[in-house]
Amino acid sequence: DLIAKIERSIAAFSRLDVKVLKRALMANPDWRIGQLGDLATLSKESFLGKNLTIESRVVGMDDMVPFATWQESFSPAGSIGGSLNRFKEGDILYGKLRPNLRKVAISTFNGFCSSEVLVIRPRPGVSVEFLHAILSSDSFLDSVLKFAKGTKMPRINPSDLLKIEVGIPEAPIQYLLSLKLAKLNVLEVAAQRMIL
Repeated sequence: DLIAKIERSIAAFSRLDVKVLKRALMANPDWRIGQLGDLATLSKESFLGKNLTIESRVVGMDDMVPFATWQESFSPAGSIGGSLNRFKEGDILYGKLRPNLRKVAISTFNGFCSSEVLVIRPRPGVSVEFLHAILSSDSFLDSVLKFAKGTKMPRINPSDLLKIEVGIPEAPIQYLLSLKLAKLNVLEVAAQRMIL
């Protein structure tokens, strides 16, 4: 039965270490070294929570799931007060508080986020899948933790984040990597939903 074969394939995939596959794709000593700021910008469009409409979607640290690829959950307007930052579908949301929790996800909707969540936007020509793979990698986290301040609740300064060194492949290689990473992301989500 075809359906059973597909389900077995997805179940087998769920046992693979996706992190290892992504790491293998991203590891290349021949890439030029640059800074994260060469690949992305920090978007800062501030709004007061009290000025949002009732339909607005708001993302706080509690709405972000560690190791998730896609940001799908949110809270209603009014649930988070103070100053909020606007993000767009396709931006990357990065939890700057306790970065070791690895709350890094590609937004699947437009919305607003708390001040503890950074909005990272790929520069023109930079693949969001490639950028997400960098931001969620072990080596990037190691660099972030060197910059993080505080012991109980460490946080990364946004300007320090943009200074972190990263490997940058040529545009054609980055494009091929983005296609492979996009496929891995889709398979990963499918495998997780099979487990649940």
